[in-house]
Amino acid sequence: MKINQTISLRGWQKKAFEHWLKNSLSGVFSVVTGGGKTIFGLYCVSYMFEQDIIDSVIIVVPTKTLQDQWYSNIIQNSNCNSKDISLDRKKIKSINIITNLSAQKLDFNLISKRCAIVLDECHRYGTSSNEFFLKHKFLSKIGLTATLERKYDDGIEKYITPNVGKVIYDYSVKNAIEDGVVEPYKMVYLRTHFTEEEKFEYKEISNKISRLYARLQTVKDGASVDKLKSSIEILSFKRSRLVNESTQRLYVATKLILNNICRKKIVFCESIKQAEEIKTECKNNNLDTLIYHSRMRQSDRISVLNDFQSNYFHTLIGCKALDEGFDVPDIDFGIIVSQTKTSRQRIQRLGRTIRKSKGKIKPIIYTLYTTEEEYSSLYEEQFNNPEIEVEWKEVI
Repeated sequence: MKINQTISLRGWQKKAFEHWLKNSLSGVFSVVTGGGKTIFGLYCVSYMFEQDIIDSVIIVVPTKTLQDQWYSNIIQNSNCNSKDISLDRKKIKSINIITNLSAQKLDFNLISKRCAIVLDECHRYGTSSNEFFLKHKFLSKIGLTATLERKYDDGIEKYITPNVGKVIYDYSVKNAIEDGVVEPYKMVYLRTHFTEEEKFEYKEISNKISRLYARLQTVKDGASVDKLKSSIEILSFKRSRLVNESTQRLYVATKLILNNICRKKIVFCESIKQAEEIKTECKNNNLDTLIYHSRMRQSDRISVLNDFQSNYFHTLIGCKALDEGFDVPDIDFGIIVSQTKTSRQRIQRLGRTIRKSKGKIKPIIYTLYTTEEEYSSLYEEQFNNPEIEVEWKEVI
């Protein structure tokens, strides 16, 4: 494999490459979405092939969408053709792109000892089920991520760092904006409100959670502790779903879509139900939109993305399936309908909107929120990113 001569590395990619060489060809790279992680990974792989360090590479991705994107990038940006690439763990070639679920079943007897591994979205692999391939002695291990974070467990410390390495190069949103790698953008935090019924239900659930936490402080029996924690987790999920799918968000999101008809828009929801409701509400207002989610047939998903990329439609409504591996640079308007507690997921979603594109106007991203907890999280985000233009609004 040889990367195309026409590809010129960005400044950060050159620096990261030097860090990689000095770190024995291994390490984790935390790079803002849209910054060029894939090209950097391909450049490192190309170098190892050209220097006769390796004769094969395993590229691990978390989704089939990303598998398709890596395949396309390799064909477009190197001298490889389809005969050089395998998407099947049982048919090992010089270039292999497989999901982490397939990597968990790899037969290492089929793999050359001179093999490297590239772990795209490597934060996703911080679990015991992925340790099987993480700990294998590859000649080079390259971890790529927008932010090395797992909110609710110690998977990074337990599985990623010991087996792949520490972050040896960090390229943030701030760095990328200063370097002109991504578009400077405006963030609008828009407060929505509960209905009276939703407000009552939210308070009831919160009171139940508080009482369970109080009991948790006095209980010592292991089985009882586990039962209480399970109950808290179920109630917390129920409360989060209530917030994310509160009625006003549906209508506010629809209004934002209709009021920005000429913008190329991407809308993030937490559930298929919510995405479908927003699509229906737009339809009731005489606007056809596209919807994308994991339960659709692959042929339908591909058709939707092609229609959006070709500008037959200007609004794409989706769920978590669009967070990673989705590259349409001319998107200039984002609506995050359902708030997320993880900065990693927010960074992924921001990355769909701030990619560079010729003639692109300044992107605007709306984030809807309702509760004080959400407000605190967003305020902290603003505090940590002073370079971003921010506006706070409220639905009256």
